[in-house]
Amino acid sequence: MSIMPKLQDAISALSQGRFSGQDKEEEETCPYRIKQTKNRKTITINCRECDSDSSLNDAHCRKNILEILQKEVHADCLVLSRLYERDYEGEALSLLYTLAGFNGIITAYESAEKVPKTCTLPEKKL
Repeated sequence: MSIMPKLQDAISALSQGRFSGQDKEEEETCPYRIKQTKNRKTITINCRECDSDSSLNDAHCRKNILEILQKEVHADCLVLSRLYERDYEGEALSLLYTLAGFNGIITAYESAEKVPKTCTLPEKKL
């Protein structure tokens, strides 16, 4: 099973959600805790009280997961805890961190003015 199609779907959904209006209700980050041992850092997100799907396929969950990963760097394991627990480690977690970094980059451009199809501004030379 390849993770690339899922990653491409997540990037597509992320960019659609990022540039369209979002409800104020969705601005709240999910509760999570960090378990740090000598050799391992685990982020456990508490999804038990959430009405969303508790998966990367849900836009609200994906947004919160990426925000948490932007705050909590270098974890070895990410756990979505609901009735069952979903663990992300290794390459899957690395790809999520890459996506979280991409999310941080495009956030910087949220307030940027969109350029019309034909730009009439003169070229600036440095």
